[in-house]
Amino acid sequence: MNLKIKTNTFYKIVIVLVFFLNLGFLNITMNITGISMYFSIVITLISFFVFLFKANDINRHLLIISYCILLLVFLIYQFLRPRYFFADTSELLRMYLPFLLIFLAFPISQVITKTNNFKLLELICILGYTILALRTIYWGMFNFFNINMAPGSIIPDWTRALGGRMFTRLPGIFLNGYIMIVSWYNLLYKQKVIYLGGLFFMLFYSVIVTQSRAGIIELLMISLIILLFYTYNAKNRLVRGIFVTIFILFVFILAMPHIAGFIDTFSANNLEYGGSTLTRQKGYQFYLDLWLNNRIFGIGLIPDNIQINRWLTYYLSDYNFIVNLYEFGYIGFFILLIPFFYGIKVSFLIVHKKLCTNDSILFIQIFLTVFLIIDMFFQNIYLAQNITLLPLYMGISISAANRIKEKPYCM
Repeated sequence: MNLKIKTNTFYKIVIVLVFFLNLGFLNITMNITGISMYFSIVITLISFFVFLFKANDINRHLLIISYCILLLVFLIYQFLRPRYFFADTSELLRMYLPFLLIFLAFPISQVITKTNNFKLLELICILGYTILALRTIYWGMFNFFNINMAPGSIIPDWTRALGGRMFTRLPGIFLNGYIMIVSWYNLLYKQKVIYLGGLFFMLFYSVIVTQSRAGIIELLMISLIILLFYTYNAKNRLVRGIFVTIFILFVFILAMPHIAGFIDTFSANNLEYGGSTLTRQKGYQFYLDLWLNNRIFGIGLIPDNIQINRWLTYYLSDYNFIVNLYEFGYIGFFILLIPFFYGIKVSFLIVHKKLCTNDSILFIQIFLTVFLIIDMFFQNIYLAQNITLLPLYMGISISAANRIKEKPYCM
């Protein structure tokens, strides 16, 4: 018994350390994202081998294990095949070795399943809030007092105008949607009012600090879907319906003066954002044309930036999930979709069997699935800076599948 407790404790330490490192807490005096990622991969693989040695329920994980093996074999093939573009091996390793983080899904599922540990999921959420709060402080000190507290996190040239003044922006994190979902769960089902402040802080960070159009849309969409679902499943639909309606109207009234301008930012003719939009449109066509020459296996591994001429560069990180089809072809694209097929199946069973969605694991499973589907239209979860979210989602999906067998029906 003590050995099992020690194993779970080891898993928890590894999980928290991986998220701590990949959220960029140590990017203060210099950016050590690469070092953090490589260390995360090493401890992830160690934890996976411990899982293989200790787990007595491997059969429950066969589909996800098969996915991991398929992806690994396909990546090796892609490394060995001829490539369209020259890319330094070290750059390719930096971009594609992080795929190995998917093996963290198994320790995560073990911790959640064995202990029904919502505390771990909440701790990851708190880590996300903490790094965003720190980045907000860095942002404020740099923009208002010209003090660079974290040269490893701030890119001075990454600027955009806001309210008639130029601001240096800071990027969001891969946990944005997850944080919103856990916060809504704590607010709606645990009545932790402090998370309402957290939700508004998330919106503030997306609008002001990051100035991310995609981030704003995603956070508002997942919030609206959660509230509608919560109202539909409520015993007292009238009271909750009134609450939801008032909340939506409040947000809409606040946003109304800015909606037209926000929509215009997606136009290629917009003075501030038009160049970025037009470049992305050309980039999609560029990758599409290359893919049409090899639809089965795709273009192959490509560097993050492809310079067309001195004025035009395409950055792989600027494109959404569909770029995986161009890069890896039909076969690779199907493999990359397996975790989402599995997650959708689990989420459908939860809804279809009318299981109790105030169960934290089931709630997060449903809405993280919805969020990731929305997110596919805006960014690529398989990018190195985003992929740490994938094993968390896979681990929750495995745990939710096990919870379904326990049949947590609402009374």
